[in-house]
Amino acid sequence: MVAAGRRRPSGIALLLWLSAAASAEDRFGGPLRFVDAHPFHAVFLDVPALDAALPDGPTVDLRLSQWNTLAIAPSVLASPAGALLQNNLANNRPQQELSAPLLAAWAAANPGQTFLFADTETTRLDLTWLQPIDRRWGFQLDLPLLGHHGGVFDDVIAGFHQMFNYPDLGRPYAPVNRTQLMVASGAETRFHGGPFAPSLGDIVVTGLHAPVRENARDPAVMLSAAVKLPTGAASRFAGSGSWDWSLGLHLARTWGDFRGTFSGGHAWHGPWRGLRSVPIRNTFDAQLGLEWSISDNWAVVAQVARREQALATADRRTFGRPAYNLGTGFRWRPRATWLMEGGFFENLTEDQNSYDVGIQYRVRWQP
Repeated sequence: MVAAGRRRPSGIALLLWLSAAASAEDRFGGPLRFVDAHPFHAVFLDVPALDAALPDGPTVDLRLSQWNTLAIAPSVLASPAGALLQNNLANNRPQQELSAPLLAAWAAANPGQTFLFADTETTRLDLTWLQPIDRRWGFQLDLPLLGHHGGVFDDVIAGFHQMFNYPDLGRPYAPVNRTQLMVASGAETRFHGGPFAPSLGDIVVTGLHAPVRENARDPAVMLSAAVKLPTGAASRFAGSGSWDWSLGLHLARTWGDFRGTFSGGHAWHGPWRGLRSVPIRNTFDAQLGLEWSISDNWAVVAQVARREQALATADRRTFGRPAYNLGTGFRWRPRATWLMEGGFFENLTEDQNSYDVGIQYRVRWQP
């Protein structure tokens, strides 16, 4: 009886601690969810940053984002089409659009090379529905709507670079606020120059398993297995036209008002429809984040992502190098069922392997 009496308080204490841990999880909004919105990378599946703790009920997230990308492969500048752009720059003439027919002819005459040119802004509307089945199992559905277009960021970014004497990152080689997306490899060519036509991207279905809930000894642990369906139009750079798969590991740990998160995993990619001569490689992604709950209603969050590129062997010097992205944001929870978030994202490298800058707004509803 004495031994049993001694165990009872510890059991009650454990229940109280688990209850406190569960309420602590509710204070946090999870890691920042943002894609590598570069139009040649976003068509392939990545391993996103996911919260390692399944919610008690379904959640619906709506994310609206705007991204600016300007990336020109050295092989393009070395082509006759690139020479025209450099000639305009050398003679102080207004920059013209890339000559797609000339670059296509050059690619056909030089098989074995991949020519990549991306100058655009991308608008995305992402809907995510997460449905827990029980405390350990759940699934998630991601439905993206996106389109590429000319925008308003070009002048702002160019002025910012000049103000701090940053590299121009090739901006003199492209006209302002236009959309030009071109991939050419041998006889295969794809070009998109507008107009803005939002379309369905590739839908992603993810299975979730959370074998460990956060406790005094262990962080929260979740495993994910995702498949990307070829629902997006490859001709408009809204999808790859192939199936992709991924496996991911997600961790979370709380320290008082702070919560750290980690997500990492491997993705297997299918060929690029209509561009099968472009070599595609499987990728590994990892993200590390920290959220600070300032009060019951406000929080700030920061996150660093390292993403490998499916085009790693297509262009090793620029497009194929791993991208390092920084995300920062704030969160406001006006009531228990609603969460609002604003985020700013920047490519930390000067390589042309990712978007330049992006902004995103998120609303979460948890009935």
